[in-house]
Amino acid sequence: MIMDINDKILRTFPNSKNELIRIIFGKNEMLYLNDKNYYIDLTGGGTSFNTVGYSNRRIINKMVNKALLISHADFKTTLDEDREKLAELLLKDNKISNEFVYFAGNSGGEGIEAAMKLSYQTHLELGYSKRNIFISRMESYHGSSTDAIAISDRKNLLIYKDLFPCNRYKISDHYFIKNRRIGETKEEYTKRCLDEFEKKILELGPEKVCAFIGETIMGGLQGFIEPCDGYWKGIRDICDKYGIHLILDEVICGCGVTGNYYCIEYDGITPDFLVISKGLTSGYFPLNAVLLTRKTYEAISNGSGRTNHSTTFQGHSIGCAVALEVTKIVKRHIFLKRVQKLGDLVRQKIESYLKGHPNFIAVHGRGLRISIEYSFNNMISFADYFRNLMKQKYKILLDVKWHRILLSPPLTISEDKLLSSVEKICLEFLNYKE
Repeated sequence: MIMDINDKILRTFPNSKNELIRIIFGKNEMLYLNDKNYYIDLTGGGTSFNTVGYSNRRIINKMVNKALLISHADFKTTLDEDREKLAELLLKDNKISNEFVYFAGNSGGEGIEAAMKLSYQTHLELGYSKRNIFISRMESYHGSSTDAIAISDRKNLLIYKDLFPCNRYKISDHYFIKNRRIGETKEEYTKRCLDEFEKKILELGPEKVCAFIGETIMGGLQGFIEPCDGYWKGIRDICDKYGIHLILDEVICGCGVTGNYYCIEYDGITPDFLVISKGLTSGYFPLNAVLLTRKTYEAISNGSGRTNHSTTFQGHSIGCAVALEVTKIVKRHIFLKRVQKLGDLVRQKIESYLKGHPNFIAVHGRGLRISIEYSFNNMISFADYFRNLMKQKYKILLDVKWHRILLSPPLTISEDKLLSSVEKICLEFLNYKE
C-alpha cells in the first residue's frame, strides 16, 4: 500500500482532507483537476493573491531566467538589478509621495511586523524612546506573527493572547452600515470614528503612541469595506497633530487590484509606511515590500545608520525579478483603468439583480476586490450551502463566509467570463429559500 503524502501533512483543518482539491494545473482564472474537470477560481488562489493569472508564460520565463543566473544574493550585502528596478517602479507615477522601499521578507504579516519595527526605530532615532504603543482597529487582520496577531482581531487566534505584547490597543472598525447610529449621516459617523481615535490617543498619552495601523479597505474578515469620504484624511491629520506614524496594510488591496496601484490613492493621503505583498508577485513567489517616507529614511540613515530588523530572504532575488515583471504588467494606465471599469460593471450588475432583496445588504469594494454583504437567519448554513452549490453546479470557486461573498478574480479575467459568473451567483442568491 502506498501512503498518500497528505497523510503526513498537518493542515489548518486537519480533518478536512476529503474536501481538498487536487489541482493538476492552472491557466489564468482556471484550475484543472484533469483534462476535462475544472473550476473557475474567483478566490484569487484562495487568499486573493492571483492578479495576473495562473501559468503566465511571461512571469514563468522571467523566474526561470533569473534562477539560471542566481537563486538569491543577500539583501544586506549585495546589489541586484531587478531589485533596484522594482523599487524604482513601485515608487513611480503614484498619487502618494513615499520615496523609499524596504523589502522585509516573504509574507504580508512579515511586512507588517517590519513596518512596526521601522516605525519604532524611527521614533527612537529621533529621541522619542517612550513611543511604543500601537493602535489598530477591531475586525482587522494583519498576519499571523505574534505582533501582527496582537494588532489583529481574528477570534480563532485569541488562543495566543497570553503571548501578546501589553502595549497594543484597538478602536472600532470603520464600517458605516454596521456601526452607524439611527439617523446618523456618513459625515457624522466619520467624525465619531475620528473622535474615538483622538480620544484613545489622549487616554494613552500622545507621547507614548508609536503608530496607528489599518487596512485601507477592510479585508477578508469584513469584506472589502471601503471607508467613508474623509476618513483617512482625518486619520492622517490626527496622526500629524500628535507625531504618530500611519501604517497602512494593503496586503490584500494593493498592487493594482482596486484600479489604482495603491488603494490609498483614492483617498488622497500618504502613509508613513505602506505594506504590500500577495499581488506583488501574483503568488509566483513569496515577497513583501514596505514603502516609507524620506523622514524615516533620513532618521535611520543619519542616526544609527542601519535597520536592526532583517530576515534571511528579504528582497529575494527571484522574488524581485518576478515582482518586477508582474508590476510591469499591472502598473499600466490602460490596465488599471480596465480594472476600475470592470469592477464598476460587476457592482452595477450585482446591484441591479439583488437590490430590494430582503437578505441583500450591500455590495462593497473598489476595482476587482468586491464583496456581497447579506443577512440570513442561519448565516453559516447559507455560506456552506452557497459555496458548495456554486462549486458543484457551476464549477465556480467562491470565498463565502458567515456574512459575505468575496470576489477576487485575477485582473486578467475576461469580461464575459466574469459577468457570466456573477450572473449565476446573483440568480442562485435570488433562488435561495431558508
